[in-house]
Amino acid sequence: METGYTLQAYEQTGHWTTKPVTSAYGVGNWKSIRNLWEVFIEKTGVRLGNGKKVSFWRDDWLGNGPLIDQFHDLFILSSFPDATVEELWTPQGWNIVFRRLLNDWEIPRVTDLFDKLSKVS
Repeated sequence: METGYTLQAYEQTGHWTTKPVTSAYGVGNWKSIRNLWEVFIEKTGVRLGNGKKVSFWRDDWLGNGPLIDQFHDLFILSSFPDATVEELWTPQGWNIVFRRLLNDWEIPRVTDLFDKLSKVS
């Protein structure tokens, strides 16, 4: 099967999932597999460990979905969008650096992010 056809048929949305399959032809078992994706996600998680292999923004390490989905506006401003949890954690706390100074209306979003991070033990 050609790669172009595969990507078109399954409409890949990210590095872990695809959009729901709506085509009636040419998708076979993958349509059924994709329909079980939400159940799979509910039953799996990321083990944080030391954070070396866990993406701060892209992995669901807090249990409510990836931070990139919850705080996409802050992800765009992040100086280190590919950072791991280990790279952003210091003994003094979280060290999340942004590419520019924040506007007044962005401060509550950062407060929400740090509130969510404060629940990590």
